[in-house]
Amino acid sequence: MDIFKREKGFTLYELLISMALTAVILALAAPSFQSLVERNSLSVEATKILSLLSYVRAEAIKRNSSVSLCPSLNGLECDSGSSWMDGWIVFSDQAKSGELDHENDRVLRVGEPVTAGYILYSTKHQQWFGYRSDGVSVGSSGSGNTSFVICRPEGLIEGSRVVVSITGRPRFASGLDGKLCEASSG
Repeated sequence: MDIFKREKGFTLYELLISMALTAVILALAAPSFQSLVERNSLSVEATKILSLLSYVRAEAIKRNSSVSLCPSLNGLECDSGSSWMDGWIVFSDQAKSGELDHENDRVLRVGEPVTAGYILYSTKHQQWFGYRSDGVSVGSSGSGNTSFVICRPEGLIEGSRVVVSITGRPRFASGLDGKLCEASSG
């Protein structure tokens, strides 16, 4: 029998020190991880907007006709009292007016409201936005250049924009560029 034989395992003191160090490390990493999760969620929402605008532009070019999208509460008609956060309708716009005419226009896609907690608005075109047959953007306020802003008012990170140039090309832009993240902004 060896009196210097040591038992395997941790002492209570070693366990408490390990737990304290783990708690400190987790406390330091949690905000960073939370910011990473929020940045990823915001990126997903911005990608949805970019792909929607790319789809509308591609449909206009493919159909050789104007295609528009408008905010909609019910997915059946454009609603000037609603915002882009409430949902939307993509439709062929034969009259090039941004108004859905069920006799002449065809609904191509209906979108759900944005994910809870996010705000989405256009900096220029609140009523409707679309593309002509040549892929150039147009909207309810004239020329088509605009930004679609997506953000969270209580978020850890600033937000994101999908910028549409006057020629119609949508692209990502980070940050809000001085824009506000408020529900009343759009």
